[in-house]
Amino acid sequence: MTDGGVGRVWGVGVDAVDVARFQAAAERRPRLVTHLFDDDEVQYAGDGRNRWERLAARFAAKEAIVKAAGGFRGSAWRQIVVGGRLNQPPPVAVGGPLGEWIEAHHLVVLVSLTHERAVAIAVAVLQTATGEP
Repeated sequence: MTDGGVGRVWGVGVDAVDVARFQAAAERRPRLVTHLFDDDEVQYAGDGRNRWERLAARFAAKEAIVKAAGGFRGSAWRQIVVGGRLNQPPPVAVGGPLGEWIEAHHLVVLVSLTHERAVAIAVAVLQTATGEP
């Protein structure tokens, strides 16, 4: 669930991924990409020169979301989907037990991503939808 509404911050998470290490791990274990990402995320990353930066940034965002929530709460990596839009905040969809927990607590997920050739960084904020704790 994503929303730009104002509320109280429940949790903040940040993560950084070394793009070259991430790429090397994925090339050693080809199933890693399909284990971590859904089809839309892989399609958005494409096959061009920014592929590994985009995937690393999305993995960093997933890690940051999990950190902001205090743990997986039983969800899988593929159940956290970080979309892509140019010049707009990326849409986030969280399914499984973590998504249910987020909904039950009336939280919204906001993420910010950045990536360069060497590193991808993401920050996630979980905040209340109504301003109530």
